[in-house]
Amino acid sequence: MNVPPFLTVKKIPNSILKERVRDNWLIWKPVKAGILSYSEAVMMDDEQLMEAGTLVDMIDKANKGRKGRRG
Repeated sequence: MNVPPFLTVKKIPNSILKERVRDNWLIWKPVKAGILSYSEAVMMDDEQLMEAGTLVDMIDKANKGRKGRRG
């Protein structure tokens, strides 16, 4: 059975994928943290994405502080 070309998935080397993620980290950081969806993130400008990334950092720092106090 022949698969139409538009249905095939092109294999992209992992090194290239990692480079793309690093190049687009402003988008991926808040998406990975779950505070934005990918479709929300791609609609934002760089300044808004930097603010979202800072929020992720602030939440991470607050969560680490809480974990340290429980022990």
